[in-house]
Formats: sequence, C-alpha cells, structure tokens
Amino acid sequence: MRLVEIDAKNLLNPVSGCLAEWSQNAGSRGVTHTLNPFIGCPIGWSQCGRACYAQHFLVWKKKGHSLSEWGRFVYLKRNAPELYFKEIRTRSGQNAVGIFMSSVTEPLPPHPRARAVTKAVLEAMVANPPGRGLIIQTHTSYAASPDIVNVLKELSQKTSVLVSISIETNREHIRGMIKPCCSIRKRLNAFKVLSSNNIATQASISPIMPCTPEAFARQLRENGCWRVILDHWEIGDGSKGQRTESTGVPNCLQRNGYDRQWFSAAILDDLQPIFEAQRFPGGVGRKESFFALIPNRACLSRCSSSA
Repeated sequence: MRLVEIDAKNLLNPVSGCLAEWSQNAGSRGVTHTLNPFIGCPIGWSQCGRACYAQHFLVWKKKGHSLSEWGRFVYLKRNAPELYFKEIRTRSGQNAVGIFMSSVTEPLPPHPRARAVTKAVLEAMVANPPGRGLIIQTHTSYAASPDIVNVLKELSQKTSVLVSISIETNREHIRGMIKPCCSIRKRLNAFKVLSSNNIATQASISPIMPCTPEAFARQLRENGCWRVILDHWEIGDGSKGQRTESTGVPNCLQRNGYDRQWFSAAILDDLQPIFEAQRFPGGVGRKESFFALIPNRACLSRCSSSA
C-alpha cells in the first residue's frame, strides 16, 4: 500500500446522508460534523474494506482510482491538525460541535505513519475540544495502544469521548471471506483496556455476521463494553441492502452454508433481548438510534462507575 501526504483544503464537514438522519434522531446529542484524516482506507484490503461502500464515493473517483485500487493508495492529510485548529475556532457554535471520526476511512490503522496523523488531530482536540463531544469509529484495536489511550484520557476530561469498535461477530473467521484486519481477540481486549482507563466504548455489531449470540453478548460485557449497537446491512448501508448485495457478501455467506436467518434484518428482533440480558450500562439499540448519539459526560461517569 502506498501512503501519500497531501495538504487538504478542509477537514470538518457537516454530516450528510444516513449519518445526518441518525444525528437528527439523537437531538441535541447528535454528531454535527465528520472528520476523516485520510482519503482512501488503510484497511481497504481486509474483510470490512472489501465490503465497504465508501470506495464508490466520488472523492475516490476524483483521485483517478478504480474500485480495484481501494486499499492500495491512502492520502494522508498532513495538515489535518492545523485545519482542525482553524475550523473549530471559526465555528460560531463550537460548544455545539459533535465530531464523528471517521465516516469513510479507518482512523486508527496498523500503519504508524498514518496513525500519527490521527493522534496529532486528537492532541489538537485536547487544546480545543468539540463541546458536544467525539465518537471515534474504528475496526481495529489501536485505540487501546498506550499513546492513543493517553490522549483519549486527557480529552475525556474536557468533553465526551466514545470509542466505537466494529466487531461483526465473535468468530475469528467467516467461511469464504478474507480475514479481518484485526482479530476478534484483539478487539475484545481493546474494550477491556479502554474500560479500565475509564474510556467509554461501544460495540458496533455492524453488520451482524454469523455468530454465537449468547457467548458474543457475554464476551462484550465481560470485557467492559459500555453500549451495543445491532445493525444489519439491510438497514445500515444506506441503500436498503443494495450496496452490500453488490459486494457479494450475502452470496458468499449463502455459498458457504450459513443459515438464511442471517440474511434478513428481522434477526435483530431475536438478538436484541439476548444482548439486553447482559445489562450493558449504555444500553442496546439500533444504528438509527444510537450510532450518531454522543453520551453526555455525566451519563458516562455514572454508568462507568456502575459497570
């Protein structure tokens, strides 16, 4: 994979599409802006990257890339911290800004050079925190690395911070699919590390893949997960499942003998009571209700003390 440094023209963008709808559902605690430190995705070669619909977005095509090059090129916004300082200070309602990082790329990838850009942005947030808070959406365990944890601990003293980790199953491998960029074991451990440092976490089970639900729910709760989101590709991909169908994921599951119950969003009605039985402090909900909702600091403090 080739990492290319660029000077971006802007960093904070108003939420749009499904994220804007879900933010509206969250009311005064919804995210207001997205922040993507990269163009392209550093884990585009992995299981989630191959199924990711962001590769179809215009910004990728404007760089002159084909879909087959997703995951092979990543553009690092080297001036991201400076842009953050500039843009957050010019927001008339800085105290009402809530940031979602990231909507179309992995913000905490395995590559130290790329991850350093994200760390620098987080350090900029410590100096000028978004008043409403921050949701970090990641598919890896690197939010639990010591250097990132230290910055998140400092930031959480100033504003609400929620680390949302995508974890679609508790099985290390789904037949017929390439491996994820980060093992299930490492992601479960990340929940434990972050929780032990009083940093709230969310399990984004998005989209749900074949799993053992009772054991999955128990594993998340035992490792300190604060809140759970249940999602299915028929709901969460923004096209009623058409984008996911085009990636071939449902066909792959069918060819490899998985029960058709996993192919319908109706399965979430069966799974929700199983996860709710574990009494997650932040609750269990659907993507349209929780994904763009930033908990307030008082709630995080009360719930973390009772976890």
